[in-house]
Amino acid sequence: MQTRVFQTLAHVARTGSFTTAAKASNMTLSALSMQMKGLETELGVDLFDRSVRPPKLTPLGQAVAKQAEAVLAQQRVLLDLCQSDDELVGHFRIGFISSAYVRVLPRLLALAAEHAPKARFEPRSGLTENLCELVEAGQLDGAVVSHMLGSTRQLQFDTLALEEMAAAVPVDLKDCSIAELTVACTFLQFTPETGVGRLIASIVSEWDRLPKHVIVLDSIEATMEAVRSGIGFALLPMPDIDRYLGTGIVVLELDQPVERTLAFASRPDVLNDRWRSKLNDLLKRCIGDSV
Repeated sequence: MQTRVFQTLAHVARTGSFTTAAKASNMTLSALSMQMKGLETELGVDLFDRSVRPPKLTPLGQAVAKQAEAVLAQQRVLLDLCQSDDELVGHFRIGFISSAYVRVLPRLLALAAEHAPKARFEPRSGLTENLCELVEAGQLDGAVVSHMLGSTRQLQFDTLALEEMAAAVPVDLKDCSIAELTVACTFLQFTPETGVGRLIASIVSEWDRLPKHVIVLDSIEATMEAVRSGIGFALLPMPDIDRYLGTGIVVLELDQPVERTLAFASRPDVLNDRWRSKLNDLLKRCIGDSV
């Protein structure tokens, strides 16, 4: 009996859905269903009531899932006890907001191969709010997210970088002030449902003059290309602007400096402090190298 099966069962118990659990486990729905059938055969009991749709855990199934969670927790404790203090070792499920997924993840995998060859990473991308939910639920060990003060999440947020916010402006409007831009062209608002989107919305709300026209976009690349095409201007963290900066775009500093906090979110009761510290150090190197 492999702990991988327990991980899948735990995902099903947390989400109440084979489909959602399959996505969280990077499995097809049929593969997950077969894995659960195999576990039931090995245990000699029915863990799911399949007379309803979607199938639900039986009372016995819920008890087995609870014990599976305990086994997985003990497995992590054993791994921590047996690990060296000098290197990062283990399997880490790490989430990334989309910009970090592009900028940071490739460098993380390259650095880990060189400096932490015994560490394995299972990455996934998502919005800050969704990633934090997955960390709280134990479906991720941690996540690189945009952090705003006042979060009610029961998570530890370790700052990885402070990134200056700036305006990306079409070159033809390089001599305009922010106030003039709100009248002269469209404001390209990065989706407010994201962490950085909420920060942008809070910055805009403080302006004396609000933009007359707004287009909401959910892609940094699309936002920057829209700026390049002269469609409008946008507010973004400088590292994201720099990544797509080129002909047709200039950078305008904000009158009042504002920084986006890029942080590593984790559950205090899951990651040993020394491993959290090593992960943070590795991520900070990745972010520094990617800027």
